[in-house]
Amino acid sequence: MLLLESKLLRAGLVVVLSGLGASRIYPGFHWAPDVVGGALLGVAAILWAFEKEERGAHHSSR
Repeated sequence: MLLLESKLLRAGLVVVLSGLGASRIYPGFHWAPDVVGGALLGVAAILWAFEKEERGAHHSSR
């Protein structure tokens, strides 16, 4: 997994996504709990997808 192996890429992604979230809250487009909830839902979806991908790779190698 390229994303999890590169600390620089991971740090850059956190900075960009944090800035994006702040840019939605500051001008009043969204409430803070909406942005935080969306971020948590996105993280959960990504983790679920990577877990399914890894499980599929383990099962197909048999």
